[in-house]
Amino acid sequence: MKNSRCLKKATSDLFGLILRKYQKCLVAVRQCVASSSTSSSNKKLCHRKLHPRPGGTIRRVASKLSRRPSDELERMRRKGDSWTANDLFRFQYAYQPSADMEENRIICELWLERLHDITKKFSYLAWYASAIYTCYYRLGPLITEKDKKRDLWLEAKREYAEIFQMGRRIWRRPTHPTRLRVVYDLGMLCVRFNDLDVSIPLTWSLL
Repeated sequence: MKNSRCLKKATSDLFGLILRKYQKCLVAVRQCVASSSTSSSNKKLCHRKLHPRPGGTIRRVASKLSRRPSDELERMRRKGDSWTANDLFRFQYAYQPSADMEENRIICELWLERLHDITKKFSYLAWYASAIYTCYYRLGPLITEKDKKRDLWLEAKREYAEIFQMGRRIWRRPTHPTRLRVVYDLGMLCVRFNDLDVSIPLTWSLL
């Protein structure tokens, strides 16, 4: 009886030792396989950097040049007055200025005219402020007439005064992120219109 117990204990100890050895070998094999795959991928990456495919860069540039530019001005005129508030807010991300400065000015003026037709609401005030900032920021350098640019800047200040008045009800904390973003955007417009009188006594009292 005693010998059988000793035999069982020795057998279990032996199997435990074999199992631990097997687990150690399995971990070592996994580490070896992982390191070899990493080194091979690094070698492939280095080879691609040292030996790029011939004409790869040229093909990428040619594909970009072959793309047809979207005629935003024609799209705005074709859509007419069927623009929704959401369309006008998303337009700032879809529209990329072209090389034609006059076309960019006309597009921004049409866009600004449609934004002014929107009734300001608390539900999308942050979207409206972002769109109106992008429009004024792009339109500022395109206006060369001094009087027209001054009128545009006065119009921008009135817009921001209304935004600040409404924003105080929904962005109650002075350190609210959206409230600070609007203040930052107004500061950037001051830099954009720096050749004019950029004093804003009406809006600072509303912060």
